[in-house]
Amino acid sequence: MKIAFRADASTLVGAGHVVRCLALAMEACARGVRAVFVCRDHVGHLAGYIQSHGFQVCLLPRHGFPGDEQDSLADPSEFSQVDDAVETLQALKGERIDCVVVDHYHIDFRWEEIVMRTIPYVSVIDDLANRSHKCQILIDQAFGESYETRYSCLIPEDCLKLLGPRYALLRAEFHAMRATSLNRRRVAKLDRLLICMGGGDPTNEVAKALAGVCMSNVKLQHIDVVVGQSYPFTKSLHQQVESSDRRISLHVSTNRMAELMMRADLAITSGGGVSWEKCVLGLPSITVVLGGDQHYISLGIASVGAHILLGMAENVSVEDYAKMLNEVKIDQLELISENARSICDGLGAKRVLDVIFSEVV
Repeated sequence: MKIAFRADASTLVGAGHVVRCLALAMEACARGVRAVFVCRDHVGHLAGYIQSHGFQVCLLPRHGFPGDEQDSLADPSEFSQVDDAVETLQALKGERIDCVVVDHYHIDFRWEEIVMRTIPYVSVIDDLANRSHKCQILIDQAFGESYETRYSCLIPEDCLKLLGPRYALLRAEFHAMRATSLNRRRVAKLDRLLICMGGGDPTNEVAKALAGVCMSNVKLQHIDVVVGQSYPFTKSLHQQVESSDRRISLHVSTNRMAELMMRADLAITSGGGVSWEKCVLGLPSITVVLGGDQHYISLGIASVGAHILLGMAENVSVEDYAKMLNEVKIDQLELISENARSICDGLGAKRVLDVIFSEVV
């Protein structure tokens, strides 16, 4: 069996689409299934990162597609689904593909219908519920108001819906670290802090958050700052870290994310896919929303007391970060951890692949 993944990353789009596809691909690989990725050659694409995990990558040409000079999530007008579908099939020519998994905010039923003529089984990963799909499986790990019904008119009646954090696509190391992480949180404390704003962070929110942490009165023993391969401000962030009198470690494109989360007592993060990683490990957090695609998930998690939602990043100042950190109470961290750990267990990739196996094989 061979699965093709269609997902993009860039300095503006970030890494989330590729990261969750990679989690599913790694689970597939562990079961002897081969996988190939099809990605467009945006600035900040993660082809090298995908290849470092042992997977083949077919790079589609850039030729004016959005994702570099402008935010492709905000302006899809230049994206041609027909061209992308044709190029994807051309890139996969000669491969015997049993299933294609697509994770892309600009792709809907038009792309899927074209691809389905050649690759009969299509699985879609989405969390926006803002467009129609033609697929056999719909995967949405989002958690929020009416999450179980919001695709009712957007997918075929016979489409299998895998909805909610039970199907969150996370790498195996998060579940493997879960017991250790939850055990160390039996007694809450605030000595070590983690800051992570996703793989791209085009507005440099991580630098703002770090400035706020350094301004606060909280006596932290250590601060870990994590940025991705697509992060465009590494040089200035290094300077910020070196000029601080706090103990700070900067991690660029680390493969130790689960360990760093396990060791942290509190995190300041964006509201993307990292939300589920925090839940698996019971990590209390202060969350800011970097884009509209994170809003629904962040509100849902906040509604059950599983993180502190600070608001839209553009409305959050350095002083806001400092003030919130100063106000955090230890017993509050205990309650957030308890609420977070009940949302997600980290076995979503296994569950999704079980369904794909049962349907395709």
